[in-house]
Amino acid sequence: MKTDLPKLCKYLRARNPYGMPEGGENPWYLLDDANTIFWCIRTAGGTGPDYALVGPGTCQKGRGCYADDEERKGDKPYQS
Repeated sequence: MKTDLPKLCKYLRARNPYGMPEGGENPWYLLDDANTIFWCIRTAGGTGPDYALVGPGTCQKGRGCYADDEERKGDKPYQS
């Protein structure tokens, strides 16, 4: 059974007590979301360039600073 998970920003990173989520088809399928620490590699902190908190529920398409792998070639700094 395949679950459709939302596409998350390519700059979102995570670590939980069991290690870092690894690649595969669904690298963000987090079994222990409550104990996972998220950060944005653009800001190196718990908030994104738009000063909102980061996490799998917020770092999705529609957010002003969201970027997916398709946009990688044209990477430009976030401008608010």
